[in-house]
Amino acid sequence: VLEKRGAAKNTLVVYLHDNGWIQEPDKPTYAAKSKRSQYDGGTRTPILIRWPDKVRPAKPDALASSIDLAPTILAAAGAKPTADMPGINLLDGEAVKNRDAVFGEIFEHTAIDIH
Repeated sequence: VLEKRGAAKNTLVVYLHDNGWIQEPDKPTYAAKSKRSQYDGGTRTPILIRWPDKVRPAKPDALASSIDLAPTILAAAGAKPTADMPGINLLDGEAVKNRDAVFGEIFEHTAIDIH
């Protein structure tokens, strides 16, 4: 659709995936490798960015987080994040290269059982 309308080169498309919840089969709690854990089921989900002529297709090993989306989108629009805004501009190769850790938070909620 973007190509048909001639808007692809001027449009930043971002895809972010939520990894969901892995229920413990015999208990009303999350599984050990669920979203709330530090293991792969809880941390690794894709962030895809498409912007023809601006971002080359790649599969980097760099760390990224959803907190990076606001600074990235602001930079793409020619704006700057506030000084207290967390995250980095994922379009800034030097900032991505210099990152050595990503931290997150878990917010409790009232879900007891996904069934």
